[in-house]
Amino acid sequence: MADKKEKKVSNKIYYIIIFGIAFMASALFAGFFISRNTGGVISFIHELMGEKNTGEVYAVSSAESPVSGAGMEPAIPYGIVPESSEVPQSYFKDSLFIGDSLTHGMRDYGVMSYNNVIAYSGVRMEAAVDEKLFQNDEGDTFTIAEASRAYAPEQIYIMLGANSISSLEPQSIIDLYRRLVEDLKTAHPESRILIQSILPVTTSYEQIYPDHSNAKIDEVNYLLIDMCKQMGLYYINVQAEFRDTSGGLIQEYTSGDGLHLNPEGYAVWTAYLQSHVVEN
Repeated sequence: MADKKEKKVSNKIYYIIIFGIAFMASALFAGFFISRNTGGVISFIHELMGEKNTGEVYAVSSAESPVSGAGMEPAIPYGIVPESSEVPQSYFKDSLFIGDSLTHGMRDYGVMSYNNVIAYSGVRMEAAVDEKLFQNDEGDTFTIAEASRAYAPEQIYIMLGANSISSLEPQSIIDLYRRLVEDLKTAHPESRILIQSILPVTTSYEQIYPDHSNAKIDEVNYLLIDMCKQMGLYYINVQAEFRDTSGGLIQEYTSGDGLHLNPEGYAVWTAYLQSHVVEN
């Protein structure tokens, strides 16, 4: 009788050990799988923010990342443009820059030629798509896309959306952006279209205007990457050069209002464009 009890106890211990080994093996496999996949997402997030991956892995769900999967495959042909060989400024002589007051500053500071810029200060995304903002000497008026027909650019660089951060939801900004891009594609079917990220604002600016937060800017930028991948466009991650350690616009690059750039800021912007081109 005692032998039978000892045998039953031994069997129980045996099964407990087997179950424990199986459980540990499953846990190790699951941990390896998760670390491999989340590590890829984190590498992308660090790349987007202009940081180097420290090797630390944090779980990021697809619901938390508005561009789930973006950046996992090579950035070319479409998606985030990686660093390239530096080109001279003359490279942009056949390019067209479209935007708001930030892009207007390219012309004002002599960064780009007057003939290479279509910009309207304070323009919101709704107006950028539908309103006739420009007028010629004969009194005819044109939308941005219509005005662009006067040009024959090899490349079209766009930076828009900053003036709608506080008034529109991120997806609404993207929907309007898509419409503008479609209009530009119709006007310039052979031109390469490059979307530039919306720049951050200083931390003091977002404290004064909490609806214009860097978190919301980041969300729109993530969605812009997704849009680029879906529409066959290129994304220039300019904002990576403008962030301080808190994620806000570097104070030394602002004109003083926390939103617009000074000459040093435009020099940084231009240098980034010159070292991030789509090489044929």
